[in-house]
Amino acid sequence: MLMVVHEFLWLSIVTGWTGPTQCGTGWTCTYNNDYFSQCLYTGDTTKNQPYGQCGGRGWTGSTECSKGYYCAYSNEFFSQCLPN
Repeated sequence: MLMVVHEFLWLSIVTGWTGPTQCGTGWTCTYNNDYFSQCLYTGDTTKNQPYGQCGGRGWTGSTECSKGYYCAYSNEFFSQCLPN
């Protein structure tokens, strides 16, 4: 059985759990073992996934975030895609 900790990040399997078992839109639940499954992003893969890195010193990847997210500056070394 799965327990949603955050619809976009992780699912934890707990024996006997009867709560929610769905990932958010654009995410797929991926089974790891009998004790753990994870929501993995399967939406627009041409842009950074929600909560992923999108900037910072030395960052060479895209600075664009998926729809509904923006690239939020954290410090000179790290920026992250956060919800609008």
